[in-house]
Amino acid sequence: MVAIAITIVSAFEGFSGKKYYDSVHVATICYGATAADHVDLTRVYTKAQCQLMLGRDLPKYDAPLKKCLKPAVYNALPPHRHAALVSLAYNVGGRSRLSV
Repeated sequence: MVAIAITIVSAFEGFSGKKYYDSVHVATICYGATAADHVDLTRVYTKAQCQLMLGRDLPKYDAPLKKCLKPAVYNALPPHRHAALVSLAYNVGGRSRLSV
């Protein structure tokens, strides 16, 4: 699921190896990582480094999904749908309340 989610997130988020400010003026790097993700915003990262960080970070966006889906539904998710839901959670932020 994580490999599929990396592909989805990276396609939608876009890549910047150096710091930029997103649409709400939050300092961001790589594929949407912020200071909250404990990244060094003063560094310049390669695509490969950013993909590794994204792969490390995506599982934490899966935890809220697991809480809001019934176990039978969560466990039956095909990998591509699971990855799409993790991508959504990443895009809206892990602290958002999703009603799925």
